[in-house]
Amino acid sequence: MKKLLIILIIMVAAVPLSARKTQKEAAVTCMSFNIRFITPKDQGERAWTVRRDAIINMFDDIRPDVVGIQEQSKESVDWLMENLPDYEFYVPDYEEGITLPKGFSMVIMWKKDRFEVKDCGRFFLSDTPDEVSKGWDSNHYRNTAWVLLKDRQTGRKFYCFDTHLDHRGPLAKENGVLTNVEMVRKIAGKRSSVILMGDMNIVRSGQQGLFLDPFYDYMQSAGDTALEIDRAKTFNGYNEDSSTHRLLDYIFYRNAEADKFDVIDSPDYGVRFISDHYPIIVKFKFIK
Repeated sequence: MKKLLIILIIMVAAVPLSARKTQKEAAVTCMSFNIRFITPKDQGERAWTVRRDAIINMFDDIRPDVVGIQEQSKESVDWLMENLPDYEFYVPDYEEGITLPKGFSMVIMWKKDRFEVKDCGRFFLSDTPDEVSKGWDSNHYRNTAWVLLKDRQTGRKFYCFDTHLDHRGPLAKENGVLTNVEMVRKIAGKRSSVILMGDMNIVRSGQQGLFLDPFYDYMQSAGDTALEIDRAKTFNGYNEDSSTHRLLDYIFYRNAEADKFDVIDSPDYGVRFISDHYPIIVKFKFIK
């Protein structure tokens, strides 16, 4: 027994420190967050001017590496850019000089000291994804933003996609999933590491749950396969009664390992709810 223990110790010691450090540093924490669009209907603690400081408190606490934002308004994304200087942002509307109705353009942000952006783009969830367009029975210009990031620590590259499916049209939901999978295949290929996150507006166990099958067929859901899983629901609707909450937000992945899936439902950031959705985070490993 002692001999076996000595052999194991020697084997661990034989692994170069740099290699062990690289594996540890390869962990990436990804967050998906529907921040809720700004509307005068939200008063009191629901108002953006009240929630925004609590959102910054949440970011300062969690310190995610990569974030996909949904339902941003120009005012909210400008606030994040001003108050989170450690992050770099891809805002397709700003890059393309296009102004979509508030709340329906995606934003991706990442720690600028750790990641270098190698490529980025946006496509629309419609029959003409390369054009500004609505698809099928969608109420809005639903779209997906994406970036290709390179980890400065490890040299590892991975794609991050941020999407938001329609909240009403069943055809838009079903075809939006199919379009996302088709475009992920086209942009990232089969061998790349991929993270796809967002507000899907679909309950997996509900009548429209089968619409998500193409995601599950091509990728894995961190909320189902991570080594540690928080089973809390993600959409709270500003309602204290958790029995009314629904699971609408997902993080899917391919060619990676999901260690931990968390729902950030803490009331300790300054207001009870920082949005009508809780942020979700996953700790991934990219090991060559």
